[in-house]
Amino acid sequence: MNYYMIVSVAVAILIIVPLLSRFLMRSTINQHKEKVEAYKNDNASVIYFDKLGVNIPFIYGKTVNVKLVDGKEPYVFGTYGKIEGIYLKQGKHLLQAEIHTSRPGILYRNVSKCETFMLDAMIEANKNYLLTRDVETKQLKLIQK
Repeated sequence: MNYYMIVSVAVAILIIVPLLSRFLMRSTINQHKEKVEAYKNDNASVIYFDKLGVNIPFIYGKTVNVKLVDGKEPYVFGTYGKIEGIYLKQGKHLLQAEIHTSRPGILYRNVSKCETFMLDAMIEANKNYLLTRDVETKQLKLIQK
């Protein structure tokens, strides 16, 4: 009798766990779609973040991330390590972004630095932009793609 109880519990677990995980996955995907659709509209522009290299020892890496847009946290689409960006409506926006850089060090394996910048950006409708750092002025700039 004890054997039948263990088998029935195991079968119940094998049925319930995949169904529950599938339900949770679908709900998170639907929430993601709703967030993207809330930001994306007919006149929305896309701002992509500049990423160069990867953060592993002996390789230079640079990552740009937007933390605030007009004082609010933006919804960032994309996944880490791939193309990331935000949707913005046309008009003037104040962007607060962070630039993380890493490079090989002499005394340490990897030297990392994080800087915060503010940028006033005038966004036009239906355009694609790249948010990057200007090497000469060492400030953020928005380049139209």
